[in-house]
Amino acid sequence: MGKILDAALERLTGVSIDVLRNTPLAEIRNGVEERTGKPTSFPSMYPAIGRGNVMRDYFIPHEEVVRKFDRLFCK
Repeated sequence: MGKILDAALERLTGVSIDVLRNTPLAEIRNGVEERTGKPTSFPSMYPAIGRGNVMRDYFIPHEEVVRKFDRLFCK
């Protein structure tokens, strides 16, 4: 499976697998952004904050999410 994945990555990127393995991700990202003219984005497959949590058996109210966010990130 590893050789198939390596070959697919080489075809997709146009770069040898050795170069991909030895180049830092930040450099690869910068090169892609320069070629495409677009910043890299990482969309989330989970709902936005305040809309519940798909990983639990129950929904978290918006107020609780805000309290947890403030406690963790707004110290």
